[in-house]
Amino acid sequence: MTERRYEREIDELLKRLEAEQPRPSGRKKQAWAERWAAAWRSLRSLVALSPVERLMVLTVALLLLTLLFGLFAPRVAGFLGVLAIACFAMALGLSVARGIAHGEARGDLFDRARGPALDWGTMVWRVRRWLRRWLG
Repeated sequence: MTERRYEREIDELLKRLEAEQPRPSGRKKQAWAERWAAAWRSLRSLVALSPVERLMVLTVALLLLTLLFGLFAPRVAGFLGVLAIACFAMALGLSVARGIAHGEARGDLFDRARGPALDWGTMVWRVRRWLRRWLG
């Protein structure tokens, strides 16, 4: 008799636990879709970058791959390193070429500098005073 009573209590407890557990909904699928949508948005933001910025992002990615492949495949790492340097040189050349096309190579870039010009006399005087204090 007591065994059946225990069995009934166990069955009741199991039924309560089943009733309390939430039914699976599409939450996991929604979270998965949200992650992919965020990744797609970040990739779309890369497309909106200028060519110089894209080349720099590619350079950083190639350098990271170079570090990773340096542990396992040194030949591939060497090729990726050379490719990263080439991408960096192309980004630098494109940046300079765009600056020349927009008139920044004539010194206009320095005319637009923010803040006051550097006062070399005051700076040298401060460095001398700091050195006298430091050296004694």
